[in-house]
Amino acid sequence: MESFATRARKSRESLLREGEEVLSAGRRFGQAVRQEAFGWRDYLRTRALVAGKDVRALPNRLEERVLGAVDTRLGRLDGRVRERLRLLRDGAPAAEAPPLPDYEALTAKDIVSRLEKLEPARARAVYEFERAHKGRATVLKAAQQRAA
Repeated sequence: MESFATRARKSRESLLREGEEVLSAGRRFGQAVRQEAFGWRDYLRTRALVAGKDVRALPNRLEERVLGAVDTRLGRLDGRVRERLRLLRDGAPAAEAPPLPDYEALTAKDIVSRLEKLEPARARAVYEFERAHKGRATVLKAAQQRAA
């Protein structure tokens, strides 16, 4: 029978591998979106030339807007994944103390209303605590949105 420490180490290693896979998948997705944007740029340029219009700047502006939005979102995802991986590697302490006073007595509605006033880091703490304890979907969704 495996010891608790052995099982915990294996679980941590598995989570690290999965996190690296998610990060890699996000990068591949970003590359695919960039390729698609380049394809649209080329298509629009071709259409403009066929129509005899000088709209060369239009595809560049479109590409810039699309890639800028994708880059921003991927950057946020990348940052969150890297932070989570860092916490896993460094052996982050388990969230033991409730993130809000009298948390156990609060209803989901109470917690959701308090989340609106919290900083994103504190909302992440609420999310982690809720996920580890009661797992109420409304609280998890609200905390995740506030933490983003």
